[in-house]
Amino acid sequence: MSVSLTAGKSAIRKELQQRLLAVTPDQRHQKSHAACTALIRSPEFAERTLQEGRADFIALGRALLADPHWPRKAREGRVKEIVPCISCNECIGGRTFRSLHIRCAVNPATGREGWLQRLPPEKKKKVVVVGGGPAGLMAALEAKKRGHRVTLYEKSDHLGGQLRLAAAPPGREKIAWFGDYLRNQIRRERVKIFLGVAATPQKIAREKPDTVILATGAVPLVPGLPGVESPQVCTAWDILGGKKIVREKTVVLLGGGLVGCETALYLAARGNKVTVVEMLEGAAQDMDFITRADILSRMKEARIGILAGRKAEKISAGEVLLKNSAGKRERVEGDIVVLALGSVPAGDLKKSLQGKVKEIHAVGDARQPGKIIDAVYEGFRLNGG
Repeated sequence: MSVSLTAGKSAIRKELQQRLLAVTPDQRHQKSHAACTALIRSPEFAERTLQEGRADFIALGRALLADPHWPRKAREGRVKEIVPCISCNECIGGRTFRSLHIRCAVNPATGREGWLQRLPPEKKKKVVVVGGGPAGLMAALEAKKRGHRVTLYEKSDHLGGQLRLAAAPPGREKIAWFGDYLRNQIRRERVKIFLGVAATPQKIAREKPDTVILATGAVPLVPGLPGVESPQVCTAWDILGGKKIVREKTVVLLGGGLVGCETALYLAARGNKVTVVEMLEGAAQDMDFITRADILSRMKEARIGILAGRKAEKISAGEVLLKNSAGKRERVEGDIVVLALGSVPAGDLKKSLQGKVKEIHAVGDARQPGKIIDAVYEGFRLNGG
């Protein structure tokens, strides 16, 4: 039996799990041998699979793109040092099936092994990193590994940035593993960290840094839409971050990209009736075809409505006024309106620091809002400036 990739990741995952469970200990003694490759992410799970007799040996696929040293680290008991594959499909759906060079969201060296290397610096610097999201953590790690003196400021009480939000929707829990990995590595490298401290120009100047790396992230884009400041309006970040709790309501979600679709699934899982409004002629246009097929399938199962080719014109109490591409207007009811319309770089710290420090670099969403793969690569490539 085979499973079509276009059936969606949830269908593939279910079929692979059923096949694995169907292998009995008695079958191990037959002439043929069974290898398990599907969704092996941790040495503990791999070992348990072998001990239970469900496979004769383990083969790794995407996990080796995330960390080619996975087997050696597992053998040496360095499990926390393994870069975890988060099953985001940047490697396969995002690159391979489009005939592009292989890449990995959590391992910036994948596909760049010949030239993207950690070289010793000509001069050791004092580096201040502002922001503890994926770009900032990666930049701090690489700078420290090269021998620079690194101080990291994070204004919230936790590290990880938007990784925490990205891991909230159903099926995205593995993203939290990468956040755990980065936090463990930051502590292992003994990077000096100030949590809950906003890095003002004055604080940074007192550090007398050679280089400042701004990884201050982004903030949700809020359009100048009539009614957008009404109390029933919030952002997808408010929902995924737990700032706004919504249960058993009628929700209109503006924006049908990756964040919007995943937030819709998050809301639907909490008993809400959700309708997604998207300006383009279809939802989930900003993702690879495997992820798109999976998300659209799950949205259909969750009975999430999609109104494509429409633009919001006004938010009123209990409804949103829409206009389609033909100019026809319609109203859609909603107790709550959620904005998932993208993001913009946060703050203007770079402008405040001009002329006060020797080098300033912006990475990740602070430079241009993007995805995990963009933030990780930019932080790594900078190498402490």
